[in-house]
Amino acid sequence: MRVIADFIINFTTNGGMLYVIIGLFLIGFGIKTAGSLCYDDILDKIENYQIRKNKRAEGIILQYENEVKYGKKINNLSAFVERAMHGWKIKSILVEKMQDIGDIFGKVCLILGICAIAILLAAQKDELSFGSQMTKGIYIYAGAAAILFICLKLWDNVIALDYKRNVIRDEIINYLDNNHAVDGENIPAVHVEMKNEEKDDEAAGEMDVIRTDWCDEKELEAKETIENMTEENEAAVKAVQEEQKQRVIKKETAKKTKRNNKNRKGKKNVADRNMQAEIKDENKTLNLTDEGDKEKKTENLKADTDQSINREIKAEKADDQEIEKIFDEVLEEFLS
Repeated sequence: MRVIADFIINFTTNGGMLYVIIGLFLIGFGIKTAGSLCYDDILDKIENYQIRKNKRAEGIILQYENEVKYGKKINNLSAFVERAMHGWKIKSILVEKMQDIGDIFGKVCLILGICAIAILLAAQKDELSFGSQMTKGIYIYAGAAAILFICLKLWDNVIALDYKRNVIRDEIINYLDNNHAVDGENIPAVHVEMKNEEKDDEAAGEMDVIRTDWCDEKELEAKETIENMTEENEAAVKAVQEEQKQRVIKKETAKKTKRNNKNRKGKKNVADRNMQAEIKDENKTLNLTDEGDKEKKTENLKADTDQSINREIKAEKADDQEIEKIFDEVLEEFLS
C-alpha cells in the first residue's frame, strides 16, 4: 500500500494527473461532437430535400410504410418517430445519450482535479507558501478541472444537440404526414385463416344473416321509393290529362263559337242581299204597275221577309241547342 501511495503522490506532483484530466475532457468533447455531427448530416439532407438519402431517417420512413402496409393503425405519429429515434447508435453508443456521457466525463475531470488537490495537500509536509511547488500544482489542478468542466457545459450550448434532435423529429413527422398520410378507409386488411371449422361456420352464418338483413332493408327502401314514385307519377299523369281535356274543350268551344258566328254572319248577309235584290226587282215592277199594286206588293214582300227572318232565327236556335247537346256529350266523355 505504501508503494501505491508513493506512486500516486509522485504521479500527481509530476503532473500526470493533469494529463489524465485533459484526456477525459477530450473524450467527453469528442463524444458530444460525434452526436452533433450525426444530427448535422441529417439536417443537411433535410435542407437539400434529400431526407431519404440518410440511412437513419430512411429507416424510420420504411418502418412506417411497412406498418401501414400491413394494416397497423398509428394514432400518435410523434410517439412513433420518437421511439424510432431512441435506437440511433454510433459505435454501440446511443446518440441521444452522448450529451449526458460527455457531461459525465466533465464531472470526472472535476472530481479528479479535487482528488489531485487533496493528494497534494496530504503530501505537503511543510507549511504552504505561495511560491512553493505544491501550491502551484494545487492552483493548476483546480483551475484546469474547473475550466475543462465549464468548457464541456458551454460546448452543449454551441452544438445544441437537443434543438437539432427536435428539428429532425419535426421534419420527419412533417414528411410522413405530407407524403404518407394514413387513409383510414383504405388501409389494407390482413386476412387471417381460422383453423377451427366450427368458428368459421359460425362466422359465415353471422355474415349471411347480416347480409340478408341488409338486403331486406335495401329492398324495402327500394319498394317504398318505387311506390312513392308511382303515386307521384299517377297524380302527375292525372293532372296532365285533366289539363289536356280542359285545353281540348276550350279549343272545341272556341272553334264552334267561331263557326256559329261565321254561319250567322253569312246567313244575315245572304238574307240582306236577297232582300235588296227582291226590292230592286219589285221596284222595277212597281214602276210599271199602279201605285196600289206597289203598296200590296211591298206589304207582301215585308211579310215574306219577316217570315224568312223568323225561320232563320228558329233554325239558329235549333243549331244552338244541338251544339249545346254535343258540347255536353263531349264533356261527359272526357270527365268519365
